[in-house]
Amino acid sequence: MHRPANAPTILVVMPASEHVEGVWKGLRNELSGDFEVFEQRIDEESAPELLAEDIRAIKPASVILMDNATVRLYRAYQNAQPAGTQFPPAIITMTSFLEDSYHMVRNATGITYEIPGVTQFVKLRSIINRPVLRVGVVYRAPFAGFMARQKKLAEVEQIEIVGQEVGRDPRRTEVATALESLVDNEKIDALWVLNDNILLKPRWLASIWLPKAGKKCRIPVIVGVESLLTRIQLGTFAMVPDHAALAVQTADMVFDLADHGWQIRRPGIQLPLSINTIVALERARKQFGLEESALRSIDQTVE
Repeated sequence: MHRPANAPTILVVMPASEHVEGVWKGLRNELSGDFEVFEQRIDEESAPELLAEDIRAIKPASVILMDNATVRLYRAYQNAQPAGTQFPPAIITMTSFLEDSYHMVRNATGITYEIPGVTQFVKLRSIINRPVLRVGVVYRAPFAGFMARQKKLAEVEQIEIVGQEVGRDPRRTEVATALESLVDNEKIDALWVLNDNILLKPRWLASIWLPKAGKKCRIPVIVGVESLLTRIQLGTFAMVPDHAALAVQTADMVFDLADHGWQIRRPGIQLPLSINTIVALERARKQFGLEESALRSIDQTVE
């Protein structure tokens, strides 16, 4: 397919990180026949002026933001512009807790990366030979609203979320105590680990999470990032967006914007349309037992 003359430009901003590559490659393939697609890689040293220069130079019809750090940088860029500046529509993807943060980006929509807790709990319940009635979770105070919504959704399936709230910027001992209380004292049936980079700092993974929720944990541990299951070996079960499908879904949002004059018609965010279920199979089988039909509903196994 030949790109039309004067094709609209799309700016894709992402970290220089392996975890976005699958979505980026799929997105580029989906869009490059109809749009001029530019990429900008950022890192911890990147300044808002980098985005300002890109936007002045290429005048994008839309901006795609991947990852939390990218969203923070774009927000800083927006806040540095004069009052009344008009911003192109932004599509945010591969970003944690998007439901609580996308409204802080002007003229934005997106696709949440988190799978609703209840979806994960019900799936886990269908796979293992154990009841899943009480699920424990450690969360930071800024996400109390997110957690309240998750609790209401879980109640529909008669599942209780047992939360341990810690501060916005918690100390190590606060997180360790909260996790220990859940695992040792609350009689929970599973532990849900949120995609929160503050709680999952590398040094805390080694000193807090792995000793208490690693391979020898007596209960199933649910994580939301494949690398935690495969590289870190934290967790037994994960539900994550299918990255190939996420690229298509993001591209579809660009085409929808193009069809409607680059106006966001439906404010809000979408859930991912396709989800992969990943299980540490041998660990789950030995520690918790699996339903006979479990393998038919598992997309990927690891160990």
